[in-house]
Amino acid sequence: MAREDFFRKLYHRLHGQGRRLCVCTKCGAKLNIAADFVSSEPCWECEAVAWREYTEEEFASAARKSELLTLHSDYLASELKSLDDGDVEPDEWTRVYRELVECIEGFGDEQMATWLRSNLQKHPKILEYVLDEFYTRDFLKNARKLVARTMLLTPMKPKAKPEGGVNLYLREATRCYVFGLWDSSVALSRAAVERALKDRLKEQLGNNMPIGDDGLMKRLLDYAYKMRLIDGAHLTMGEKVRVAGNKVLHGAHAHENDAGESLASARGVLSQLYSRP
Repeated sequence: MAREDFFRKLYHRLHGQGRRLCVCTKCGAKLNIAADFVSSEPCWECEAVAWREYTEEEFASAARKSELLTLHSDYLASELKSLDDGDVEPDEWTRVYRELVECIEGFGDEQMATWLRSNLQKHPKILEYVLDEFYTRDFLKNARKLVARTMLLTPMKPKAKPEGGVNLYLREATRCYVFGLWDSSVALSRAAVERALKDRLKEQLGNNMPIGDDGLMKRLLDYAYKMRLIDGAHLTMGEKVRVAGNKVLHGAHAHENDAGESLASARGVLSQLYSRP
């Protein structure tokens, strides 16, 4: 899709279905407003009610200059922040909410888990409200980091079609990295590379594929190198992915840099493995 077509489709998506993309004539702030409220909604910057339609040409021009990239996350985050009042500090609410979510995800605080067990069926709407607020706030707080990490990635266009499981593991590893799940990203990066090595080597070796114990991936890498499916640099990358994955699978915790390096190495190995039909 051409860039201009993308901007046009995005504009009509925002400026349709009962909504209007508007700009404040007083301060220049931009807002996506329900059509019925254009004549009454105050500007979130200057509080004036002075909107005009934001044209497709203006939208495309601003998008090219990246003037619109902060609009939605900044506005929604500021609106949520304005709701934080009362005697309990927002950080304390976040801590309590996170403890509650951790009790649902796995083993958590005994007192919190007991409370949840006794109230989950009695008051599901309350829990739904708490979870909705927690996830919304958590996502908006981290939205910029998600975007920044995604921007570090480059599109991958293989000449050979990867086996379905390879792409599944790769996508999941990438999503885990973007969303800050470092251990999962490292483990899935390892799984993607191992699956890809098996896939490409099986085409060459058939039933003579190397099999065995926990050292399997190392042998897969060695075979791939000997058969010139990967070069020395990518063999080193594969080793980094293998070692990092093994550490996580044996109980060590990865950090952001670990996950980023492991994913980058995995994507590099996969790109070379599928660089020819």
